[in-house]
Amino acid sequence: MKNAIVTGASNGIGLEISKKLSENNYYVGMIDIDKENLLKESENISNSVAIEGDVTNEDSIKNALDTFNKTPDLIVNNAGIVIFGGLEEQTIEDFKKKCKCKSYRILFSFTTSNRFNDKKGLGLHN
Repeated sequence: MKNAIVTGASNGIGLEISKKLSENNYYVGMIDIDKENLLKESENISNSVAIEGDVTNEDSIKNALDTFNKTPDLIVNNAGIVIFGGLEEQTIEDFKKKCKCKSYRILFSFTTSNRFNDKKGLGLHN
């Protein structure tokens, strides 16, 4: 069985990717900040573990990797922030949140790949 980590896994595309990976014989570390929904959804996905984590926080990333405790064969960086409404309705803080999340997904990739740098062929999807 291969191992995968999916960020933003409590709903939407991340949830569907987690389901497909499980169906294809992956053990899936489902990471999200929405702990309540993550726990609910992960109960229906075999070969998965729900891990509360925030990709914009380095300590949270390290804790998530410690909890997963497996060398991933695949990482899907799906976490993101969507703020609905027109651009004129969004604040600078809203924009900063979106940019921080997108930028820190790269940190998640590097933190993970550095931790498992002896793993050949680690697949990353940002």
